[in-house]
Amino acid sequence: MKTNMKFFGSTKHLAAIIVCLYGSLASLQAQTEQEKFSLMSDAYNLGVNDYYGSARTMGMGNAVTAVGGDVATMAFNPAGSAVASYMQFILTPGISISLTNTSGTTAPNGQTYMSDQVWNANSRFCLPNAGFTIAFNTSSTTGLKRVSVGFLANSSNLYSDRIKGSGRTNETSYTGYLACYGEKSLTGVDSNNNLLFGNEISSLASSLGVIAPDNSGFPGGKFGLGHFLGAAELVNSDPEAYIPGMLKQRFTRTTIGYKEDYIINLGFNISDIVYLGANLGFTSISYGYTDIYNEKSEEPSLFYDNFQEFRQVYNFTCNGLGIYGKFGILVTPVAGLRLGAAFQTPTSFNLEERWKYTMTLVNGPSYNTKSNTGSTNASNWEYKLSTPMRFNIGAAYTLGEKALFSADYELVNYGRTRYGAAAEGWDGYFDNVNETISGATKSGSCLGLSHIVRAGIEWKPWSIVAIRAGYNYMGGGEYEWNATEDKYKRLNINQHNLSIGVGYDSPRSFFCDVAFRYSYRPYRRTTVYDAYTNTNRADDNPLNEVGAPVLLSQRRMMNVVATVGWRF
Repeated sequence: MKTNMKFFGSTKHLAAIIVCLYGSLASLQAQTEQEKFSLMSDAYNLGVNDYYGSARTMGMGNAVTAVGGDVATMAFNPAGSAVASYMQFILTPGISISLTNTSGTTAPNGQTYMSDQVWNANSRFCLPNAGFTIAFNTSSTTGLKRVSVGFLANSSNLYSDRIKGSGRTNETSYTGYLACYGEKSLTGVDSNNNLLFGNEISSLASSLGVIAPDNSGFPGGKFGLGHFLGAAELVNSDPEAYIPGMLKQRFTRTTIGYKEDYIINLGFNISDIVYLGANLGFTSISYGYTDIYNEKSEEPSLFYDNFQEFRQVYNFTCNGLGIYGKFGILVTPVAGLRLGAAFQTPTSFNLEERWKYTMTLVNGPSYNTKSNTGSTNASNWEYKLSTPMRFNIGAAYTLGEKALFSADYELVNYGRTRYGAAAEGWDGYFDNVNETISGATKSGSCLGLSHIVRAGIEWKPWSIVAIRAGYNYMGGGEYEWNATEDKYKRLNINQHNLSIGVGYDSPRSFFCDVAFRYSYRPYRRTTVYDAYTNTNRADDNPLNEVGAPVLLSQRRMMNVVATVGWRF
């Protein structure tokens, strides 16, 4: 997945990188640093839970580990279902609005590209929560008084985002990047003088004329063919590749998807003092995004063959299913006080990813424009992923029938995320990235502990009306090695959620709630394409490196949900 919060390198997915640069999985024995970078980002994003819940729980900041009674609380503490003595059903539709501010930031070479500041809003309808519980009384006055069963569909993350970047430059071009890596992946020439590459991306770019070797003006390169040039490049007398005129670059990434938990719950009420519960959870992930990159020349006549425009579309999807168990306890030691705790096992996923590239090159004078379009084959890759266990505790206190105060603490160690092979023969392939995730390498980046704090209040000025407010702090779980202090230090990529809500509880069975949540998300860097060299394009350690656009986006999320329900 690409929606990383911190990793500053390219966000290209591992499988796409493998295909682009090496041609097949079988040609690799270990990941490159960039691949480990990308895998670590995927692991973090797949493991993060950003709960939505019902309108009541959202309005209280989801601080409900020790509350119980509401159907949605079983997602946080399975024992919560055992508190209610009645059957209940809830349904929670909502709308999610993402507001993103994006602009170029300083690239590793010190330059800034795509410097335009772009605001973008994206909204979508969602159904973050629906479920029911059924209570069976045992007729006993002590001991096991009640058994409850329930089912809950609960959103644990919603992917809805669009970032846009744009700017003018004559210093860097995606076609130059493709030329550089095309030269690196060149494997030979066949009997018909067709160029042979080790990946589909370079083959496609070559077939469309996006990249080509230039032996006369840019001698060197592999097999005496000359170094490669991109469609937006020429070569000077040094010789070095350069861009003869201004390019207008645009980039858009649209992300959509969900992470949904389907929970089967069993709860036990013991003497109205101790409540126990267990969940069997299935997590469904459906995630996808589309990258659209475009660069246009402002004066085509300055370029070879009147280069006008290059476009690339990259489609990516990730789908899979995971399974976990969760166990909880809730106790009422004294009147008005409730204490709760829950433990969730690691979630074991089987995931499949699919991707495809499409390129278009437009050149020629305005009266004789030529457009060539082609695509790679649709590709896929399967793997396993185990996201870490979780532990949360909470306390709640009620002041009669008027007020409820609650607070939660949750701990998760993302450094325990582990990849695994889905196919035989690749059992050791993920060893390097798993070591990197755990921090065993003592360099670069790793994943680690994340601390999550939730707090909420509910006030009932009248018996049928409730007013709620909540706060949720989600500490980042990404770390970076600090050589001076000789230790990993957590990055400041924390998320803050503020929420308010109101509820109506009829004298009969019907009730409804409405909540609003505002989320302040951490800054996120996205590298549009990697830096490259304008001299020896097969050099893995170029001295003359050309920078590439790096976008910095700030995302704010607003959610409005409404829950309707009945108690029987």
